[in-house]
Amino acid sequence: LAGYHCARAASLAQLKQLLETSPLEKILIWDVPSGKKASEDLFKKFTSLVNEYKIRIFLLSNQPTMPPLVEKMIEGIISKPLTLQKLKDIENILEQKKNFYDENAGFNYKLDGELAQKLPLKILIAEDDPVNQMLMKKILQYMGYKPDLAANGKQVIDLMGKRQYNLLFLDLKMPEMDGIETTHSIIEQFPVRLRPRIIACTANIVSTKEDFFIQNGFDDYIYKPINIAQVQKTIIKWGSKV
Repeated sequence: LAGYHCARAASLAQLKQLLETSPLEKILIWDVPSGKKASEDLFKKFTSLVNEYKIRIFLLSNQPTMPPLVEKMIEGIISKPLTLQKLKDIENILEQKKNFYDENAGFNYKLDGELAQKLPLKILIAEDDPVNQMLMKKILQYMGYKPDLAANGKQVIDLMGKRQYNLLFLDLKMPEMDGIETTHSIIEQFPVRLRPRIIACTANIVSTKEDFFIQNGFDDYIYKPINIAQVQKTIIKWGSKV
């Protein structure tokens, strides 16, 4: 991680020693064993660490979710194995979320923690990358929303058959059914009154233009890496129209 001093701890005792001796901002990437018991034990350890130290935790795990009490204490879950790209994703999350922790971090744009009360919306996030999924979830939760999650287009269609959504943040590149195929399927299967506003999420700034999204049935688009100001502005823009 660029700009960070990295150290390794093989036990909780070693970790506490490092936390106590370092005056720097503390980021922990914790390799999590699988199994329900491990998750319960993890929560007990988190309670101690978070209460004692100002620490921001990422979990390295094969489990896509954790108990709700654990998820509240972490920045995100990173799927194994850890790769260079996933480390870059962590850097992006740390940069985008500075204003959650530091009033003087240089961000002039603040998230509205009461936006869900002003614009009550049902929101669905479709994203196959667990780090990006967790980032979007955390941003929306900060605004007061309780978004549902989908990892591919088939899950989106299934969830829409059970619940009506106002906004859908849809990643363009997903397995099984990508964002474009999913949008076409939504248009074919659901009448206009039951469709959410569909917001494309894309990392391809060069080749994707506004006409491309309009022609493929999207209402709007945002670029990745996810920008918290962009997300909130999009919710305000379309939330007032549903």
